[in-house]
Amino acid sequence: MLAMWQRIRAKDEEAPLSLVQLEVLSALDCGEACGASYQAVTRHDFEGCLTVIRCPVLVFAGDSDPLYDAVAPTIVALLRGEGAELSGGERTYVCDRHSEQVASLLGEFFSPGES
Repeated sequence: MLAMWQRIRAKDEEAPLSLVQLEVLSALDCGEACGASYQAVTRHDFEGCLTVIRCPVLVFAGDSDPLYDAVAPTIVALLRGEGAELSGGERTYVCDRHSEQVASLLGEFFSPGES
């Protein structure tokens, strides 16, 4: 458990301890499948799946997220993709750290034209 805590904490030493604790508990809940779940994500053909999605899709990432550079190509691959950026400079837990900004983005996406 200590090794898992240290590994997850090392991803972002500035992350609030409550988020690290949540991540550790989620990993423990996965049990032995924890490592396999990450491997499954990296092996999945997301690009191939994007071409069949017909509904509007909001794609976003934090401005310092390791996946940030994948946002623009993802939007291009989608039939009805829209993009947004979360500011703040964090590499991890961006949605947790900026939940009000995420809620605003989602509200605008799901209720276009309403103010």
